[in-house]
Amino acid sequence: MRRLDFTGESAGDRFEIIYDGIIGSGRGYEAPSETRIIGNVLTALEKIGKPMSRGGIATYSLADGGGPVLLEDVEWELAKDALTKVKWNAAGARRATDTIEWFHNAPRHLTGLVEEGAKTS
Repeated sequence: MRRLDFTGESAGDRFEIIYDGIIGSGRGYEAPSETRIIGNVLTALEKIGKPMSRGGIATYSLADGGGPVLLEDVEWELAKDALTKVKWNAAGARRATDTIEWFHNAPRHLTGLVEEGAKTS
């Protein structure tokens, strides 16, 4: 299990890049199990988010206070794969690279404890 802590200065930006990246990744999900898994990821993010519209497109932003999102390893892997499929434009490339690196380095969450020494922000 992985723990994504959406707190701190970059939390809102990271949340939006991850949520919008998964939605707009262009990666298709043929297997019903993958569709269910990526749906679980979006549901987990939406629990700490609030609906909004950006450019006429419905999406989510981080709700006030943010918080942690726990993803099963299979959910984390599928989301990570989706984020690597996004064609980022030059304007967002640095922010996306920082967020993807943060996502890839998400600490393991073990029976209520976070890996010792893991970065959470």
